[in-house]
Amino acid sequence: MNPDPAPAPTRSGTPRLSGAGAIVAAAFALSSLLGLALLSVTGHWLTKDQNVQFLAVWSLLFGIGGALSAVDSESARLAARATLEHRPVSGQVARVGAIGVLGGLTILLAALAFPGVGPILRSSPAVLAGATAMVLLFVPLCLTRGVLLGTGKVTAYAGVVLGEALLRILLATALWLAWDSPPLFAAVAAIAVGGLAWVPAVRSVKRAVNWRSTDRSWPSAIRSVGALGSATGISTLLLAAYPVLVGTAAGTTRGLEVLFPAVILTRMPLIVVAPLQAVAVPWATRALHGGQRDMLRRLWAQAALALLGLVVVAGVSGWFIGPWALALWQGESYQAPASMMALLLAATCVLAVALPQMAVLVAAERHSQVTLAWAVGVLAAIAWLILGPGDAESRGTIAYVIGTILVYAVSSRALLSATKAHAV
Repeated sequence: MNPDPAPAPTRSGTPRLSGAGAIVAAAFALSSLLGLALLSVTGHWLTKDQNVQFLAVWSLLFGIGGALSAVDSESARLAARATLEHRPVSGQVARVGAIGVLGGLTILLAALAFPGVGPILRSSPAVLAGATAMVLLFVPLCLTRGVLLGTGKVTAYAGVVLGEALLRILLATALWLAWDSPPLFAAVAAIAVGGLAWVPAVRSVKRAVNWRSTDRSWPSAIRSVGALGSATGISTLLLAAYPVLVGTAAGTTRGLEVLFPAVILTRMPLIVVAPLQAVAVPWATRALHGGQRDMLRRLWAQAALALLGLVVVAGVSGWFIGPWALALWQGESYQAPASMMALLLAATCVLAVALPQMAVLVAAERHSQVTLAWAVGVLAAIAWLILGPGDAESRGTIAYVIGTILVYAVSSRALLSATKAHAV
Protein backbone atom coordinates (compact mmCIF):
# COMPACT_ATOMS: atom_id res chain seq x y z
CA MET A 1 0.00 0.00 0.00
CA ASN A 2 1.27 3.48 -0.86
CA PRO A 3 1.93 5.76 2.12
CA ASP A 4 -0.60 8.49 2.80
CA PRO A 5 0.98 11.88 2.04
CA ALA A 6 -1.37 13.68 4.41
CA PRO A 7 -0.43 14.48 7.98
CA ALA A 8 -1.67 11.80 10.33
CA PRO A 9 -4.30 12.90 12.91
CA THR A 10 -3.58 12.85 16.60
CA ARG A 11 -6.22 11.86 19.17
CA SER A 12 -7.43 15.44 19.29
CA GLY A 13 -7.92 15.46 15.54
CA THR A 14 -5.01 17.78 14.85
CA PRO A 15 -2.74 16.46 12.07
CA ARG A 16 0.90 15.74 12.70
CA LEU A 17 3.54 15.18 10.05
CA SER A 18 3.69 11.49 9.07
CA GLY A 19 6.74 9.77 7.64
CA ALA A 20 5.46 10.52 4.14
CA GLY A 21 4.78 14.12 5.09
CA ALA A 22 8.33 14.40 6.42
CA ILE A 23 9.67 13.26 3.05
CA VAL A 24 7.65 15.96 1.31
CA ALA A 25 8.77 18.56 3.86
CA ALA A 26 12.44 17.65 3.41
CA ALA A 27 12.15 17.74 -0.39
CA PHE A 28 10.50 21.18 -0.35
CA ALA A 29 12.97 22.56 2.17
CA LEU A 30 15.99 21.35 0.20
CA SER A 31 14.45 22.50 -3.08
CA SER A 32 13.78 25.97 -1.72
CA LEU A 33 17.29 26.27 -0.28
CA LEU A 34 18.76 25.17 -3.60
CA GLY A 35 16.58 27.79 -5.28
CA LEU A 36 18.02 30.47 -3.02
CA ALA A 37 21.50 29.17 -3.78
CA LEU A 38 20.74 29.41 -7.50
CA LEU A 39 19.73 33.06 -7.15
CA SER A 40 22.86 33.72 -5.11
CA VAL A 41 24.92 32.29 -7.98
CA THR A 42 23.14 34.49 -10.53
CA GLY A 43 23.37 37.52 -8.21
CA HIS A 44 27.15 37.20 -8.03
CA TRP A 45 27.52 36.04 -11.65
CA LEU A 46 25.47 38.69 -13.48
CA THR A 47 25.99 42.42 -13.39
CA LYS A 48 23.52 44.41 -11.29
CA ASP A 49 21.62 45.55 -14.40
CA GLN A 50 21.53 42.00 -15.78
CA ASN A 51 20.42 40.62 -12.44
CA VAL A 52 17.40 42.89 -12.10
CA GLN A 53 16.39 41.92 -15.65
CA PHE A 54 16.89 38.24 -14.85
CA LEU A 55 14.81 38.53 -11.68
CA ALA A 56 12.04 40.17 -13.69
CA VAL A 57 12.03 37.23 -16.13
CA TRP A 58 12.43 34.75 -13.26
CA SER A 59 9.43 36.19 -11.43
CA LEU A 60 7.33 36.13 -14.61
CA LEU A 61 8.14 32.49 -15.33
CA PHE A 62 7.58 31.32 -11.79
CA GLY A 63 4.44 33.44 -11.73
CA ILE A 64 3.22 31.47 -14.74
CA GLY A 65 4.32 28.33 -12.90
CA GLY A 66 2.22 29.47 -9.96
CA ALA A 67 -0.80 29.88 -12.22
CA LEU A 68 -0.14 26.41 -13.64
CA SER A 69 -0.21 24.98 -10.13
CA ALA A 70 -3.92 24.70 -10.96
CA VAL A 71 -2.79 21.66 -12.96
CA ASP A 72 -1.07 20.33 -9.82
CA SER A 73 -4.10 20.89 -7.61
CA GLU A 74 -6.76 19.60 -9.99
CA SER A 75 -4.67 16.54 -10.92
CA ALA A 76 -4.04 15.83 -7.22
CA ARG A 77 -7.76 16.18 -6.47
CA LEU A 78 -8.76 13.82 -9.31
CA ALA A 79 -6.06 11.33 -8.31
CA ALA A 80 -6.98 11.45 -4.61
CA ARG A 81 -10.65 10.78 -5.38
CA ALA A 82 -9.75 7.92 -7.70
CA THR A 83 -7.54 6.41 -5.01
CA LEU A 84 -10.31 6.69 -2.42
CA GLU A 85 -12.67 4.92 -4.84
CA HIS A 86 -10.07 2.23 -5.67
CA ARG A 87 -9.96 2.95 -9.40
CA PRO A 88 -7.37 4.28 -11.88
CA VAL A 89 -6.97 8.02 -12.23
CA SER A 90 -9.26 9.40 -14.92
CA GLY A 91 -7.80 10.47 -18.25
CA GLN A 92 -9.40 13.81 -17.45
CA VAL A 93 -5.94 14.81 -16.22
CA ALA A 94 -4.79 14.93 -19.86
CA ARG A 95 -7.44 17.55 -20.56
CA VAL A 96 -6.29 19.44 -17.48
CA GLY A 97 -2.74 19.43 -18.89
CA ALA A 98 -3.85 20.61 -22.34
CA ILE A 99 -5.72 23.53 -20.81
CA GLY A 100 -2.60 24.35 -18.80
CA VAL A 101 -0.47 24.55 -21.97
CA LEU A 102 -2.91 26.96 -23.59
CA GLY A 103 -3.15 29.09 -20.45
CA GLY A 104 0.60 29.27 -19.86
CA LEU A 105 1.41 30.31 -23.42
CA THR A 106 -1.38 32.90 -23.37
CA ILE A 107 0.07 34.54 -20.24
CA LEU A 108 3.58 34.56 -21.75
CA LEU A 109 2.27 36.13 -24.95
CA ALA A 110 0.43 38.81 -22.98
CA ALA A 111 3.59 39.53 -20.97
CA LEU A 112 5.31 40.73 -24.12
CA ALA A 113 3.22 43.88 -23.82
CA PHE A 114 3.95 44.45 -20.11
CA PRO A 115 6.11 47.45 -19.15
CA GLY A 116 9.27 46.32 -17.36
CA VAL A 117 9.50 42.66 -18.35
CA GLY A 118 8.07 42.94 -21.88
CA PRO A 119 11.00 44.87 -23.37
CA ILE A 120 13.43 42.33 -21.87
CA LEU A 121 11.64 39.44 -23.59
CA ARG A 122 11.26 41.31 -26.89
CA SER A 123 14.91 42.36 -27.00
CA SER A 124 16.29 38.81 -27.06
CA PRO A 125 14.90 35.91 -29.16
CA ALA A 126 17.08 33.54 -27.14
CA VAL A 127 15.57 34.70 -23.83
CA LEU A 128 12.05 34.44 -25.27
CA ALA A 129 12.80 30.92 -26.58
CA GLY A 130 14.10 29.87 -23.17
CA ALA A 131 11.03 31.31 -21.47
CA THR A 132 8.71 29.51 -23.90
CA ALA A 133 10.50 26.21 -23.33
CA MET A 134 10.14 26.62 -19.58
CA VAL A 135 6.40 27.28 -19.83
CA LEU A 136 5.90 24.19 -22.01
CA LEU A 137 7.89 22.03 -19.59
CA PHE A 138 5.95 23.33 -16.59
CA VAL A 139 2.75 21.56 -17.66
CA PRO A 140 3.94 17.91 -17.66
CA LEU A 141 5.90 18.75 -14.51
CA CYS A 142 2.77 19.97 -12.72
CA LEU A 143 0.61 17.11 -14.00
CA THR A 144 3.19 14.56 -12.87
CA ARG A 145 3.45 16.06 -9.39
CA GLY A 146 -0.33 16.14 -9.01
CA VAL A 147 -0.85 12.52 -10.02
CA LEU A 148 2.02 11.27 -7.86
CA LEU A 149 0.82 13.16 -4.80
CA GLY A 150 -2.84 12.27 -5.23
CA THR A 151 -2.07 8.56 -5.57
CA GLY A 152 0.21 8.57 -2.52
CA LYS A 153 3.51 8.03 -4.37
CA VAL A 154 5.25 10.44 -2.06
CA THR A 155 8.84 9.33 -2.61
CA ALA A 156 8.53 9.76 -6.37
CA TYR A 157 6.81 13.12 -5.82
CA ALA A 158 9.64 14.29 -3.58
CA GLY A 159 12.15 13.11 -6.17
CA VAL A 160 10.54 15.29 -8.84
CA VAL A 161 10.45 18.33 -6.52
CA LEU A 162 14.10 17.92 -5.54
CA GLY A 163 15.23 16.96 -9.04
CA GLU A 164 13.83 20.20 -10.45
CA ALA A 165 15.99 22.30 -8.13
CA LEU A 166 19.07 20.11 -8.57
CA LEU A 167 19.01 20.37 -12.36
CA ARG A 168 18.86 24.16 -12.14
CA ILE A 169 21.66 24.67 -9.65
CA LEU A 170 23.96 22.19 -11.42
CA LEU A 171 23.59 23.89 -14.80
CA ALA A 172 23.85 27.40 -13.33
CA THR A 173 27.01 26.52 -11.41
CA ALA A 174 28.59 24.87 -14.46
CA LEU A 175 27.85 27.92 -16.61
CA TRP A 176 29.14 30.26 -13.90
CA LEU A 177 32.45 28.42 -13.77
CA ALA A 178 32.76 28.28 -17.57
CA TRP A 179 31.42 31.72 -18.56
CA ASP A 180 32.79 34.94 -17.07
CA SER A 181 30.54 37.37 -18.97
CA PRO A 182 27.34 35.46 -19.75
CA PRO A 183 24.38 36.70 -21.75
CA LEU A 184 21.04 36.87 -19.93
CA PHE A 185 19.90 33.78 -21.86
CA ALA A 186 22.38 31.59 -19.99
CA ALA A 187 20.68 32.31 -16.66
CA VAL A 188 17.23 31.73 -18.20
CA ALA A 189 18.40 28.40 -19.64
CA ALA A 190 19.59 27.36 -16.18
CA ILE A 191 16.11 27.75 -14.70
CA ALA A 192 14.32 26.27 -17.73
CA VAL A 193 16.21 22.97 -17.50
CA GLY A 194 14.51 22.18 -14.18
CA GLY A 195 11.31 21.54 -16.09
CA LEU A 196 12.74 18.19 -17.22
CA ALA A 197 12.53 16.72 -13.72
CA TRP A 198 9.26 14.95 -14.57
CA VAL A 199 10.92 12.62 -17.12
CA PRO A 200 12.05 9.87 -14.65
CA ALA A 201 8.47 9.59 -13.31
CA VAL A 202 6.80 9.03 -16.69
CA ARG A 203 6.29 5.27 -16.21
CA SER A 204 4.77 5.67 -12.77
CA VAL A 205 2.25 8.23 -14.02
CA LYS A 206 1.36 6.18 -17.10
CA ARG A 207 0.56 3.18 -14.91
CA ALA A 208 -1.61 5.24 -12.55
CA VAL A 209 -3.79 6.85 -15.22
CA ASN A 210 -6.39 5.28 -17.50
CA TRP A 211 -5.85 7.71 -20.36
CA ARG A 212 -8.90 6.49 -22.29
CA SER A 213 -11.28 7.11 -19.40
CA THR A 214 -12.75 10.58 -18.83
CA ASP A 215 -15.49 11.12 -16.27
CA ARG A 216 -16.11 14.75 -17.19
CA SER A 217 -16.41 16.84 -20.34
CA TRP A 218 -14.05 19.44 -21.78
CA PRO A 219 -16.31 22.28 -20.55
CA SER A 220 -16.15 20.80 -17.06
CA ALA A 221 -12.35 20.65 -17.20
CA ILE A 222 -12.17 24.22 -18.48
CA ARG A 223 -14.42 25.43 -15.66
CA SER A 224 -12.42 23.64 -12.97
CA VAL A 225 -8.96 24.58 -14.23
CA GLY A 226 -10.10 28.03 -15.35
CA ALA A 227 -11.56 28.92 -11.97
CA LEU A 228 -8.59 27.55 -10.03
CA GLY A 229 -6.09 28.89 -12.58
CA SER A 230 -7.60 32.36 -12.29
CA ALA A 231 -7.20 32.23 -8.53
CA THR A 232 -3.63 30.91 -8.63
CA GLY A 233 -2.73 33.27 -11.46
CA ILE A 234 -3.91 36.25 -9.43
CA SER A 235 -2.17 34.87 -6.34
CA THR A 236 1.21 34.81 -8.07
CA LEU A 237 1.04 38.59 -8.35
CA LEU A 238 1.69 38.67 -4.60
CA LEU A 239 3.95 35.62 -4.63
CA ALA A 240 6.54 34.71 -7.27
CA ALA A 241 5.47 37.37 -9.79
CA TYR A 242 5.38 40.32 -7.39
CA PRO A 243 8.50 41.90 -8.98
CA VAL A 244 6.65 41.84 -12.32
CA LEU A 245 3.69 43.62 -10.75
CA VAL A 246 5.91 46.33 -9.27
CA GLY A 247 7.93 46.70 -12.48
CA THR A 248 4.75 46.97 -14.54
CA ALA A 249 3.33 49.65 -12.25
CA ALA A 250 6.65 51.53 -12.32
CA GLY A 251 7.07 51.04 -16.07
CA THR A 252 10.70 49.97 -15.66
CA THR A 253 12.98 47.72 -13.62
CA ARG A 254 15.41 50.57 -12.94
CA GLY A 255 15.53 51.66 -9.30
CA LEU A 256 14.20 48.27 -8.18
CA GLU A 257 17.53 46.44 -7.98
CA VAL A 258 17.23 46.04 -4.18
CA LEU A 259 13.48 45.45 -3.80
CA PHE A 260 13.36 42.50 -6.21
CA PRO A 261 15.89 40.30 -4.38
CA ALA A 262 14.58 41.53 -1.00
CA VAL A 263 11.08 40.26 -1.85
CA ILE A 264 12.48 36.92 -2.96
CA LEU A 265 14.72 36.47 0.09
CA THR A 266 11.95 37.32 2.57
CA ARG A 267 9.78 34.57 1.07
CA MET A 268 11.81 32.09 3.15
CA PRO A 269 8.91 31.46 5.60
CA LEU A 270 7.08 29.89 2.68
CA ILE A 271 9.71 27.13 2.73
CA VAL A 272 8.13 25.92 5.97
CA VAL A 273 4.57 26.03 4.69
CA ALA A 274 5.28 24.63 1.22
CA PRO A 275 5.08 20.94 2.18
CA LEU A 276 1.89 21.57 4.17
CA GLN A 277 0.31 23.36 1.24
CA ALA A 278 1.36 20.58 -1.13
CA VAL A 279 -0.45 17.88 0.86
CA ALA A 280 -3.28 20.14 2.03
CA VAL A 281 -5.59 19.67 -0.98
CA PRO A 282 -5.76 15.85 -0.89
CA TRP A 283 -5.70 15.87 2.93
CA ALA A 284 -8.49 18.46 3.23
CA THR A 285 -10.48 16.56 0.59
CA ARG A 286 -10.36 13.50 2.87
CA ALA A 287 -11.18 15.58 5.97
CA LEU A 288 -14.22 17.18 4.34
CA HIS A 289 -15.27 13.83 2.89
CA GLY A 290 -15.07 12.39 6.42
CA GLY A 291 -17.11 15.19 8.02
CA GLN A 292 -14.21 16.69 10.02
CA ARG A 293 -15.25 20.34 9.60
CA ASP A 294 -14.92 21.14 13.31
CA MET A 295 -11.31 19.98 13.28
CA LEU A 296 -10.54 22.33 10.35
CA ARG A 297 -12.07 25.27 12.24
CA ARG A 298 -9.98 24.47 15.32
CA LEU A 299 -6.85 24.43 13.19
CA TRP A 300 -7.74 27.85 11.80
CA ALA A 301 -8.08 29.29 15.32
CA GLN A 302 -4.75 27.81 16.40
CA ALA A 303 -3.03 29.21 13.31
CA ALA A 304 -4.54 32.67 13.88
CA LEU A 305 -3.08 32.80 17.41
CA ALA A 306 0.31 31.59 16.21
CA LEU A 307 0.34 34.25 13.50
CA LEU A 308 0.43 37.09 16.05
CA GLY A 309 3.69 35.84 17.48
CA LEU A 310 5.14 35.06 14.05
CA VAL A 311 4.60 38.62 12.83
CA VAL A 312 6.45 40.09 15.83
CA VAL A 313 9.38 37.69 15.53
CA ALA A 314 9.59 38.21 11.77
CA GLY A 315 9.53 41.99 12.09
CA VAL A 316 12.34 42.05 14.64
CA SER A 317 14.41 39.50 12.69
CA GLY A 318 13.93 41.36 9.44
CA TRP A 319 14.99 44.65 11.01
CA PHE A 320 18.20 43.41 12.60
CA ILE A 321 19.25 40.54 10.32
CA GLY A 322 17.53 41.24 6.99
CA PRO A 323 19.91 43.85 5.49
CA TRP A 324 22.96 41.78 6.43
CA ALA A 325 21.41 38.60 4.97
CA LEU A 326 20.55 40.33 1.68
CA ALA A 327 24.10 41.67 1.26
CA LEU A 328 25.55 38.23 2.04
CA TRP A 329 23.18 36.51 -0.40
CA GLN A 330 23.38 38.89 -3.38
CA GLY A 331 26.57 40.87 -2.76
CA GLU A 332 27.76 43.89 -0.81
CA SER A 333 26.28 46.35 -3.34
CA TYR A 334 22.75 45.28 -2.32
CA GLN A 335 21.96 47.48 0.70
CA ALA A 336 18.32 47.39 1.89
CA PRO A 337 16.68 49.58 4.56
CA ALA A 338 15.97 47.68 7.78
CA SER A 339 12.33 48.80 7.64
CA MET A 340 11.91 47.26 4.18
CA MET A 341 13.23 43.86 5.28
CA ALA A 342 11.13 43.89 8.48
CA LEU A 343 7.87 44.70 6.69
CA LEU A 344 8.43 42.25 3.84
CA LEU A 345 9.32 39.38 6.17
CA ALA A 346 6.35 40.00 8.49
CA ALA A 347 3.97 40.22 5.52
CA THR A 348 5.29 36.94 4.12
CA CYS A 349 4.43 35.24 7.43
CA VAL A 350 0.84 36.40 6.95
CA LEU A 351 0.87 34.78 3.50
CA ALA A 352 2.41 31.61 4.95
CA VAL A 353 -0.69 31.18 7.13
CA ALA A 354 -3.12 32.19 4.38
CA LEU A 355 -1.86 29.65 1.82
CA PRO A 356 -3.02 26.46 3.60
CA GLN A 357 -6.40 28.17 4.10
CA MET A 358 -6.64 28.53 0.33
CA ALA A 359 -5.91 24.83 -0.09
CA VAL A 360 -8.84 23.96 2.19
CA LEU A 361 -11.10 26.17 0.07
CA VAL A 362 -9.88 24.39 -3.08
CA ALA A 363 -10.69 21.03 -1.49
CA ALA A 364 -14.16 22.35 -0.67
CA GLU A 365 -14.48 23.42 -4.33
CA ARG A 366 -14.94 27.07 -3.29
CA HIS A 367 -12.88 28.29 -6.23
CA SER A 368 -14.71 31.59 -6.55
CA GLN A 369 -13.90 32.48 -2.94
CA VAL A 370 -10.23 31.68 -3.48
CA THR A 371 -10.25 33.97 -6.50
CA LEU A 372 -12.02 36.71 -4.55
CA ALA A 373 -9.50 36.62 -1.69
CA TRP A 374 -6.51 36.97 -4.00
CA ALA A 375 -8.24 39.56 -6.18
CA VAL A 376 -9.00 41.81 -3.22
CA GLY A 377 -5.38 41.67 -2.04
CA VAL A 378 -3.89 42.22 -5.50
CA LEU A 379 -6.22 45.09 -6.40
CA ALA A 380 -5.41 46.84 -3.13
CA ALA A 381 -1.69 46.38 -3.80
CA ILE A 382 -2.04 47.75 -7.34
CA ALA A 383 -3.97 50.76 -6.05
CA TRP A 384 -1.19 51.59 -3.59
CA LEU A 385 1.53 51.03 -6.21
CA ILE A 386 -0.17 53.57 -8.48
CA LEU A 387 -1.53 56.08 -5.96
CA GLY A 388 0.66 55.72 -2.88
CA PRO A 389 3.38 58.21 -1.89
CA GLY A 390 7.14 57.68 -2.11
CA ASP A 391 9.45 56.06 -4.63
CA ALA A 392 8.81 52.74 -6.39
CA GLU A 393 10.65 50.67 -3.76
CA SER A 394 8.74 52.14 -0.79
CA ARG A 395 5.40 51.84 -2.59
CA GLY A 396 6.25 48.25 -3.48
CA THR A 397 6.99 47.43 0.15
CA ILE A 398 3.79 48.93 1.60
CA ALA A 399 1.63 47.53 -1.21
CA TYR A 400 2.88 44.03 -0.39
CA VAL A 401 1.94 44.44 3.27
CA ILE A 402 -1.55 45.73 2.46
CA GLY A 403 -2.20 42.97 -0.06
CA THR A 404 -1.15 40.12 2.22
CA ILE A 405 -3.27 41.33 5.14
CA LEU A 406 -6.38 41.52 2.96
CA VAL A 407 -5.74 38.08 1.45
CA TYR A 408 -5.55 36.57 4.93
CA ALA A 409 -8.69 38.34 6.17
CA VAL A 410 -10.87 37.42 3.19
CA SER A 411 -9.66 33.80 3.03
CA SER A 412 -10.25 33.38 6.79
CA ARG A 413 -13.84 34.46 6.45
CA ALA A 414 -14.34 32.14 3.47
CA LEU A 415 -12.81 29.17 5.31
CA LEU A 416 -15.05 29.65 8.34
CA SER A 417 -18.06 29.79 6.03
CA ALA A 418 -17.00 26.67 4.10
CA THR A 419 -16.49 24.63 7.29
CA LYS A 420 -19.83 25.37 8.93
CA ALA A 421 -21.66 22.21 9.96
CA HIS A 422 -24.33 22.74 7.29
CA ALA A 423 -21.87 23.69 4.49
CA VAL A 424 -21.90 21.51 1.40
